[in-house]
Formats: sequence, C-alpha cells, structure tokens
Amino acid sequence: MNKTATVKKFHQFIHVEKGPVNCAVIDLLKSNVYHVENEIVEKLEKGADREIPGFIKAAEEEELIMDIDPNHWIPELKLDPEPGEEDNETGMELHLDEGLDVYLDTLLKVFKHYSIYKIVYYGRETPQTRQYREKLVFKKKDFQVCEKMACMDGDFQQITAASYLFNRRYNSCWGTKIAVTGDRKIRPCIFSEVIVGDLADLVNGELDADDLIEKMKEYWTLAKDKVKTCKDCELRHACFDCREIARRRNNDLLAANPYCLYDPYKGTWKPKEG
Repeated sequence: MNKTATVKKFHQFIHVEKGPVNCAVIDLLKSNVYHVENEIVEKLEKGADREIPGFIKAAEEEELIMDIDPNHWIPELKLDPEPGEEDNETGMELHLDEGLDVYLDTLLKVFKHYSIYKIVYYGRETPQTRQYREKLVFKKKDFQVCEKMACMDGDFQQITAASYLFNRRYNSCWGTKIAVTGDRKIRPCIFSEVIVGDLADLVNGELDADDLIEKMKEYWTLAKDKVKTCKDCELRHACFDCREIARRRNNDLLAANPYCLYDPYKGTWKPKEG
C-alpha cells in the first residue's frame, strides 16, 4: 500500500491575515505575530516548498508548520460567530475620574443587568473604593501612555487568542468600555472629548442603561476594519488603536492612526525618528 504523500501546512492555531503586499501570520498558540510576504505564503499554500527553502526552515524552527495528511487535515480554528448569532458582551469596564467614587454604588445598580468585570479609578483608594478591591484597578491619568502605545513601529507585543478575537469585533481601546469624566459626562474613554451621555440623566433615570449601551456600541465597534487605511492592513488585529488620537489630529473618528509608521500598500516601515 502506498503511503499518502504529506504536505506542509500552517497548524490549526495559525491565522493568516493578508494585506496588499504582506501577510500577518498570527500564532495564537504561542501569542506571536510574524510578518511575511504574500508571495511566500501563496507558495506554501500551493505546495511550492522548494521555492521557499529559507522560509520553510524558519517556519519549522518556530513550529508554525507541520507535515500533514491532506485527507485528514483539520483546518484552522473557526473564530467568527455564525451569521445572525447573538453578539452578547462578556462584560464591561467602568472607568471613573477622581472624585466620582461616590457614584460607584449607584452606577453598579444602574448596570445591574450587565457584567462589569473591571472598575478603573483614576485616583487614590477611598473607603468607598475599598469594598470593590476584587475588581478595582487604580491608575494615574496620563494620556502620554496612550500615545506611546499607539506608536506602531514594527515591534509588536504578544497577542493572545482573546485579544485577537476582541480586536476583530471591537476597538482595542474603546471596546466594552464606559468612562465618566470629572465633568459628569459619559464618554468612550477617560481621555476622550466625545460625549455619549450625561451622568445626571443616567442616575435620575432620564437616560436608560440599555439605551446608553446601544449608543456606546457605536464607539465600541470602531474596529480597525472600519478605519481608513488600517482596514486594508494585515496587522490591523494585532496592534493597539487609539481613536481619540486620530480624532484629535484629523477631526475624524475613522482616520488612520497618525502614529503608525507602516504603509500596507507598499509593505514598508518608515524609519523611526531619532
């Protein structure tokens, strides 16, 4: 009996995002992102291994590919929901400016039908915040942190399966987040100038929690697939996105990240300044 010939394929935990010139090869098992030319990935898919020996060797060393029986191959894991499948949020983050801890009990009652898995407070611990230690995080309010995270220069942080899935559905920063700033305005994030509602209206019942969530979804779902230039980029689900930076710079919520040095249409990176 003849032994079935094997072929080299990416393993099931690899997801390939194709751009105009390059591919992002995302390894969800080891949380790594690799940048590969489209032509090389196409040759692998066609079985033209002999034409790309350097890539084959490197991919085997990184354990990205394996020899498989094409008749018994398990395709890549399906991550997208079925059409029409209910898109339920797994939880929300509640961000509060300093001094607004007095509203914590009220806000948690308002959102009692929603799961708030994390509370971020931009201030010091108080008797009011102390009782929520299990889910509360204290942070310093510093927009420069966001600016540094938005600087895309080719050095990528590890991406988990959870963050990859999240970035495909939501904006990596604004997704499932509700922020209340010191002026009692409800915004997509603590640094945003965009106003979605008023805290007083939410507390006194003039603004229904469900209605607010529906308004918030407009900003939560500003994933890179909707952003100019970024929507064509193979790396769009692997990088951090700050819509507030783009909005301030271009007065456009869908403007490309001005801090990104990558041109997906040329497949090249601009040199770093300094």
